[in-house]
Order: sequence, then C-alpha cells, then structure tokens
Amino acid sequence: MGEIQGRFIMPYIDKTPVESVKRAIDLWQGVMHDPNLDGYNGFACFKKIMEVKWHAEKALLNVPPYHELEKWVEENEPEHRRVKTDEQLAHENKIFGVDTFFSEADDEEHIGSEGL
Repeated sequence: MGEIQGRFIMPYIDKTPVESVKRAIDLWQGVMHDPNLDGYNGFACFKKIMEVKWHAEKALLNVPPYHELEKWVEENEPEHRRVKTDEQLAHENKIFGVDTFFSEADDEEHIGSEGL
C-alpha cells in the first residue's frame, strides 16, 4: 500500500480517483452547454452524465451503516443539493418527465380533503 497526503491508499480503491471522474463530468457538461456545438453532441454528453448518475445511485443503495456516515454527508453535501428553489424543481421535473409535483397541501387543494 502507498501513502498519499498522510493516508494509506489501496490500489484497487484509488485506481480511478474521484477527481478523474469529476473532470470527465465537467468536460461533458462543457460540451452540453456549448452554444457552438450541435445538439447531438450535447445530448450525447447529457446521456453520459445521466448514466453515471444512475450507476452511482445504484451503487449507493443499501449502504451499510458506517460510523459517522450521516455526519459526513451533512458536512460534505454540495449546497445546491440541500435546498432547491421552485424554479430548480420545475426545471428537474421538466427534464425528467414529471409533469407536476404536489405536496399533501396541494393534494387537498386540488382533490379536496375528502378525496384523500
């Protein structure tokens, strides 16, 4: 085992550093938002990012209860993931094919409390 910045690494864990994955995603994001490129390349990059996202979400299903896991997530979760504006939620709903998102209060308003 080697040592990087005061911590031991295991080759099978650090074979693909997180920074490499982030750089790939940043590259795809740049292509996706480049107005000088056609939509085919941007859409191809969107699909790559979504596949990585879904793969990561699948890998995180049923994570064992590691010591201080919740604390680490709370301290390290990016700010944009903590609180979403109505505009951000509407944009996500549009992209992922969700027509509307209602809270329980909205359900009562639209359906009526007797219909729940």
